[in-house]
Amino acid sequence: MFNFLGKSDYTTKCTKILNKETGLDPLIAQAFIEDFKPIFDEQYNKNNDPVETLINAGITVLQHILSETVREIKIDSKCRIYDKVAVKINQWSLTKLEENNPLIETIERNLEPFIKK
Repeated sequence: MFNFLGKSDYTTKCTKILNKETGLDPLIAQAFIEDFKPIFDEQYNKNNDPVETLINAGITVLQHILSETVREIKIDSKCRIYDKVAVKINQWSLTKLEENNPLIETIERNLEPFIKK
């Protein structure tokens, strides 16, 4: 029972973080998390931190979008703009990571196709 409450709590925390720091609508953020629940659960179980969960799950989802395998990890269709949300989470992630973090290069590379030139 506590584990279930903990997971529900992390969803709320992640949603609040995204709303406050990126302006993302809470309903859209929640729908995105629910669509990719197994990825978010796995990341939260690894680190028990909502910020790290958002960063790592965001990277995973965007990589699947780029490789056109998103259907393999998407368990619902509540968020119609999941690709835009994944990009927004990855852009936000760059502001949270320390300068020398190796994830920065991966995120920047993943974001390249979405940056208008």
